Amino acid sequence: MALLDFFKRQPKYQENTEEQNSSNGNNEAANNLNEDIYNANVEDCKDVNDNTTFLINKPQVLTSKLLYIELPTINTEIALDYLRKIYNNVTLISTTKTLLFSFNDNFVYVNNEQHIAQCSVYFSVDGCIQQLQESAFRQNWHWKEAPAITNKCNYEILLSDVLPSYFDYKLRAKLFIDFQTAIIIASNPQVVYAKNAEKLIEPKDLIECGKLIDADILHPLTNIRLFKVSEGEADSIVMDTIGLDTLGLPDIEIQFKDLDPVELAKLISQYAYFIYDFGDIISNGETVNGIIEGEKWHCEKRISILPPDRYVIHIIN
Repeated sequence: MALLDFFKRQPKYQENTEEQNSSNGNNEAANNLNEDIYNANVEDCKDVNDNTTFLINKPQVLTSKLLYIELPTINTEIALDYLRKIYNNVTLISTTKTLLFSFNDNFVYVNNEQHIAQCSVYFSVDGCIQQLQESAFRQNWHWKEAPAITNKCNYEILLSDVLPSYFDYKLRAKLFIDFQTAIIIASNPQVVYAKNAEKLIEPKDLIECGKLIDADILHPLTNIRLFKVSEGEADSIVMDTIGLDTLGLPDIEIQFKDLDPVELAKLISQYAYFIYDFGDIISNGETVNGIIEGEKWHCEKRISILPPDRYVIHIIN
């Protein structure tokens, strides 16, 4: 069982089930994790400005790429049929370079002007795949075959949502996952690159998340990362989330030396779901439960240790 299996399947705010606590699964995850820790690369830690208590993350555009071995075609009727079963009033505007899907029943008014939720498909001139950032290949705990399959792909299309700052982040999250699912079903890609989460996802895995939207909604949107950080003569490990910041929420990070990374990943996933469910309500100086029963860890709002720079809840263990 790999690290992100815990991230996807860990019950929210509940004790682990007997199956999830099986020693065989934990040992396998720990072995995989320890092997990958020492292969990770990261920039040196930077100084942190303590005057960051009131920072917030500005919502950003949700973006993903669908990658293909063969030149793709999108059956727009299949995509529209899928989306209309969920959102009813969906329309499509098509040009040579873009497909713009409008979800006409989902809108907000800003300064007396109506803004409709929209998602787009963008085609490059030749459709050929662009080089992915190195970070896309580093932290795919959930899918070990991802780099090899990605390297076989020759073409891509770009998916994104539109006007993110105007819409509720939960609406955006569900709508964008449903939109990706529709385009996946209509075009059969080999890989999904979740740009905001810096990870590669198996297309059928994302489709399953759409079916179990409440349980797995963070899987296509966020990632748990793990890096070894050198500080003088000593080394420590940083575990963090990435992707919550795109929704305007704080990510989570913790720096440690002697904690079990597998157990910590389960706990970080619960923190992430708590923030997603209830919003940015953890105040500077508040405490959260640690790994050991009765243990309390303090929270500090600050700029992240690791890039990209963003506002995080730093857990002091």
